[in-house]
Amino acid sequence: MNSGKYQSVKKRTLASVAAGALFLLSNTFPLAAQSDDSSSTGSGAANSAASTAAKSAGGNYALLIAIDDYISPNINKLNGCNKDIHDITEVLAKNGWPKDAEHIKVLSNHDATKQAIIDNFRTQLVENAKKHPDAFFYFQYSGHGSRWKDATNGDEDGFDETIVPADSRTPDHYDLIDKEIAPLIAELTKYTKNAILTFDSCHSGHIDRMNRKTRALKDDERPIPANLAAQLKKSRGLDDDDNAGGFTRRTDRYICISACLPTETAQETEDPSESERNGLMTRNLITALSKVTPTTTYKELRDMLQKQMKDDNQHPDIVGDLDRAVFGSSADRSDASLRVTKVDKDKKLITIDAGTNIGVTEGSIIAFYKASTLKLEGDKNRLGQGVVTKVMPLSAEVTMPENVSEQDALSAKAIIASSKLKAEPQRVMLEIPSDKKLNTPDAQKVLSTFETSVKDDPIVRIAGRSANPFKGRSADFDLVLANSTFEKFDTGHRVPDAPPKDTPVFYLTDASGEPLFNNFVNQKDPDAATKLLKIVHRKSQQDFLRSLGNQLSPLNNKLKLSVIRVTGYHKDDNGLKVPTEEIRKEDQIASPIFHAGDKFRFAVQNTADVPVYINLLSIGSSGAIDALYDATSKALNPGDTMKTDVLVADYPLGTETVKVIGTTKPADFSVLTKKGLRDAAPTPPGNSALQSMVTRGVRDVRKDSEQEAAKIDLDDWATTNLNYVIKDRPKVASNQ
Repeated sequence: MNSGKYQSVKKRTLASVAAGALFLLSNTFPLAAQSDDSSSTGSGAANSAASTAAKSAGGNYALLIAIDDYISPNINKLNGCNKDIHDITEVLAKNGWPKDAEHIKVLSNHDATKQAIIDNFRTQLVENAKKHPDAFFYFQYSGHGSRWKDATNGDEDGFDETIVPADSRTPDHYDLIDKEIAPLIAELTKYTKNAILTFDSCHSGHIDRMNRKTRALKDDERPIPANLAAQLKKSRGLDDDDNAGGFTRRTDRYICISACLPTETAQETEDPSESERNGLMTRNLITALSKVTPTTTYKELRDMLQKQMKDDNQHPDIVGDLDRAVFGSSADRSDASLRVTKVDKDKKLITIDAGTNIGVTEGSIIAFYKASTLKLEGDKNRLGQGVVTKVMPLSAEVTMPENVSEQDALSAKAIIASSKLKAEPQRVMLEIPSDKKLNTPDAQKVLSTFETSVKDDPIVRIAGRSANPFKGRSADFDLVLANSTFEKFDTGHRVPDAPPKDTPVFYLTDASGEPLFNNFVNQKDPDAATKLLKIVHRKSQQDFLRSLGNQLSPLNNKLKLSVIRVTGYHKDDNGLKVPTEEIRKEDQIASPIFHAGDKFRFAVQNTADVPVYINLLSIGSSGAIDALYDATSKALNPGDTMKTDVLVADYPLGTETVKVIGTTKPADFSVLTKKGLRDAAPTPPGNSALQSMVTRGVRDVRKDSEQEAAKIDLDDWATTNLNYVIKDRPKVASNQ
């Protein structure tokens, strides 16, 4: 690292928006920046979803806050905040934000008081979101950041993170606290899914060690006014959740871009002219954005940004819906993929960033797709496939496909096409339709096509045919390809695209006879056999993930996973509403049983003697595999316990699993995620009880761990599971 480089760089710090509910939230980040980098080959994605939305909504809306000059003489002036906003304005203008005061509202310097920020947030963003929900809404704050002693005892570190309005630190004027911003964000996201909030300021963790100008202030040591303290006690974040410093879920509802770790400083460039200075991350972000293509994902953008800043003693991060295309809508989402980390052309080997930690085994088949591919399936854009020859805990070596260039291989997206499992394949019994209404030519064609399609499939084996498979021995099969009319599925509120009740359908089930994943396929569907096979594969994927473990690790049995029921809420000694928790003995002995609508949470305790990074996955009754929490940089210390947010049991009914994977080094398990095979219910969103968790924080950037990866062995990871059952709401007897 070139230490001399920092003599030409100023530092500004980033408000630690991880605690409470002050965070960066968006469904897309539609910025088509142009860069001075003449080598850029990207388009900047000027034809973004935001541009399209603007055409139909009459424009997008932004509120931009820039404070270089504060009212209080005790606050040092900054350089670059107004330049940040000027440059962001130009970027927004290229992506559907009309460059006028109606659509882009700017509060600069002394105009950006606390009340003005709150009022304009509502008038400029919330009110326009009510009128134009499909438009895009952008908020940016550039200025000082700080902390204040937490009045609610809700933050782990005992402090609330703040942004510093222009009139703060003057008599009777205070910082804008994260818990005050959370209700504003909740208002905005109630009316639109296209909200982008960016904070380029900093937490004051290292302020006493800095000599250069920063975007940070020392903590405000004044007592919090009684009226504000009372207001904060009523603020619980975006969704009235009651998790104070526990797990926050990984989600596909937003994209968050942060300049650095809360413990680091966010630096400013030091151009010869003060008027030309920017935040170092902002400038690098604009450069990276100028290189994106319509298929570049946020995960790839994050890699670009971190590589550009690898020598700057600053670690930016992007979290959220990382598989979404940059500037794209939720429909423009790439399937999760593995990353190629090395290509050895001489040995014809490719190294991928996945190993035994996600179940890769020697002999597994890895398919490689062109970097521009979003849907990683079939032959389209497939470069070829290779076989895993060597597996490490966090990486694997794969034979290089023929006729693939080194450059294409390095940029390729990889997926596990087939794992060489020790487990037996899924044994499927075919039910012969006995009812004349079901035993149609269409039905016979589906069964025949299904049998033919699985002949060479290592995941599926036909166990036979039977007119009444449920009267036989359940040990003879794992699944039954059964048939019935849709009436079996007609629950009124679980299947929004319901056909007529007498429609003949196929479904997969186990010995219980209940439809697997609440999923049916119409007999007349030309793709019926393919869809049914997909259900079997998803069952196999879920079974494999459930069974994934490491019995050889010293961490085995050191992660204690338990369930806590929430029976209501009460006020603690500080007047703060908190969950009323109940730990039932039977829940700790057998699989807990919940009814739809029941509230609960999970707790994970680390009983090992080393810190462990906790990854929490949901294996849902809809067929989904969801990465709910990934500890990218913060480990759970020995003896400590963390809790999830309060969860609500929801449809579809059935057995779900929460799986904890603990590692001694950060590891990404998002490649294991799969969407549900059918929407569970119109409301609330999500298809698993755990999928209703809403993120309220931003985690530290995942530091580059490639050098550490080689040191990880089988001692360094372990798993634990907890199954629970969701049943229908108890029927209420009618008095009529």
